Amino acid sequence: DRGSGQLVQTLDGPADALLALAVSTDGTRLAAGSAAGAIRLFDLEVPRLKQQLAAGQQGVLALAFSADGQRLASGDQGGALRLWSLSAKRPRAQVVAAHRGAVNAVVIAPGSATVISAAAC
Repeated sequence: DRGSGQLVQTLDGPADALLALAVSTDGTRLAAGSAAGAIRLFDLEVPRLKQQLAAGQQGVLALAFSADGQRLASGDQGGALRLWSLSAKRPRAQVVAAHRGAVNAVVIAPGSATVISAAAC
């Protein structure tokens, strides 16, 4: 709770380290990227782990939801930038770019299909 500074809820999941977090614009979902290359999608209304996505073998360092919550961009330590379609029952990823270094940041521009990423060289 921001007002009191008290812990309100914890979300349980696998024990590997989390490296990135993103909340959907409507506040109902949390994406958590792990050192093991997984992305976990949590339902914040219930709260519980809803789904796990396999994003490869490299740690996920950056995450961003689209404004409508239907897409998720992820960037990893190996330089892969993926765009996930979350509207299907089984989300699919498309690698949209490959950087030479780790992807440190990613954002999906509001109102467009533009994905912007920053990577270490």
